[in-house]
Amino acid sequence: MMKIVKPIIAISLLLLFLQGFSQKSLVVGTDTINRLDARNLKQGKWVFYNANKQPQVMCAFKNDTIVGKRIFMIDSGKVLVRESQKDGKENFLYVNKGAKIKGWFDLKGAIFFENPLDSVKKDSSLNYWYGVPALYAFGQKNINEEIDALLKPYISQIKGNKLVIEFLINRSGLSEMISVKLEKSNEKLEQKIRSLLLNIDRWQPAFNGWKIEPYKKQIVVVY
Repeated sequence: MMKIVKPIIAISLLLLFLQGFSQKSLVVGTDTINRLDARNLKQGKWVFYNANKQPQVMCAFKNDTIVGKRIFMIDSGKVLVRESQKDGKENFLYVNKGAKIKGWFDLKGAIFFENPLDSVKKDSSLNYWYGVPALYAFGQKNINEEIDALLKPYISQIKGNKLVIEFLINRSGLSEMISVKLEKSNEKLEQKIRSLLLNIDRWQPAFNGWKIEPYKKQIVVVY
């Protein structure tokens, strides 16, 4: 099972050498990850991050469907690898500060071990089912700074008003719909702002267990 753990460490180290981000992929070291194909389907290696740019979930996609294992980076020294369901069970490998625990879940979620350590029998991390929200540019860019830069020419017109922006982010991580509303309505200005916000695209889609889900992100701007 060491072959499973080594790629985790390698990917984690590569995160230190971020090289670039595009609308269709993220380049980390020599790896191209988080790729969308020409049909905006997820393909190949994907890494989902938290707001601190730390990896939380790693998996692979083929034509928008997760294939193989999911790797959960729980916290310092803890990693949970959950395999695809097969023959009525889901095998796992849990690494806790060097100790490796093998076992499986049945389809009802009951847990079974292969020679577990007493200290991990009640470890809640074994039932880890992590979800991550939609995150702009996989956390590589700051959404608030991006919006501030785009709105700079219009600050004097927005000042004293409240601007509510809502993005509907689809399963590809693209902005499916952008709503722009000023508390003191100004339809012409709202339309200008919305056209600028079309430049903000490619989010980390929301991840929940096995599923990628649509996600609404609301941002309130007051100058």
